[in-house]
Amino acid sequence: MNKDFSTIKSNIGTMVQDTSSTMATKIGVWVNNRYRNFISRYEWDELIYNFSLTASATVSAYNLDEDVDRLLFILDATNSCNITINNEQEFYQENYDVFNDTGTPERCFIKRDVVRSQPASAEQITVKSSSASDTTQTVLIRGISSSVELYESISLSGTTVATATNSYTRLLGISKSAATVGYLTVMHNDESTVLSLMAKEQLESRYKQLHLHPIPTGAIVYHIKAKRRILPLSQDYDYPVIEDSADILEYGGIADGYRYKRQYAKAREYDFLYEKAISEKIFYRVAQPGQIIMTSPSALNRDDGIL
Repeated sequence: MNKDFSTIKSNIGTMVQDTSSTMATKIGVWVNNRYRNFISRYEWDELIYNFSLTASATVSAYNLDEDVDRLLFILDATNSCNITINNEQEFYQENYDVFNDTGTPERCFIKRDVVRSQPASAEQITVKSSSASDTTQTVLIRGISSSVELYESISLSGTTVATATNSYTRLLGISKSAATVGYLTVMHNDESTVLSLMAKEQLESRYKQLHLHPIPTGAIVYHIKAKRRILPLSQDYDYPVIEDSADILEYGGIADGYRYKRQYAKAREYDFLYEKAISEKIFYRVAQPGQIIMTSPSALNRDDGIL
């Protein structure tokens, strides 16, 4: 059975015999550190989802939803073929001389940036929240202004637009001083274009762009399988996304609590329980009845110089 964030923190505090509010804050950080580590260990079913994207002629770059962590598979449903996913460096090394070619895309790469699109010219940035309660937080803007890297802090004014002092030609970072009650909208000065939408718990702006190559010459529908990016647990009633994983997070949090209390023998014991529980969880997911894991080995060509 899963447990909410409040219960996980309370159980850990009880085990390490420190239920103070100060300790609960530390425990929350430890639990989220373990949460990220646990999620990274396996391709959990709960994190995999499908979506469709329609590419248009002459457009090669498409913004992905902010919860996309990475792409696993792309099917060109229009032409019934798969798209090869390259990393950005590999793509440029192999295609630098045909970068502007047009045709039916055969490959793609993911480009990471802090906003959906960079300013076309020097421009002041505006910020506002969807909640009038957000008046105590600040937003840090870092970017290039007049060929120099500058930064500034903008105080939120709730749903009223707050404007940056500097005009930026490129944005290098956007972050919040603390979680907000509402979601944050970062826009061009004229408020016509949204540069970033930041969730309540999200403290920094991050976006991924899908780049197709060659540049499409017509409309193409893609079916995409992706892995979700998970935000930290923050609310008392937040539940871990992975089914029945609360005990694993408690083992890890207890280990960190004992380590903080300098009870290292107990910390090692719970570190062992944490690792054992993860291994058992993965084994349970992998060892499904009737499932046969098969491989298809292929011989290497000695003339390729690999051997």
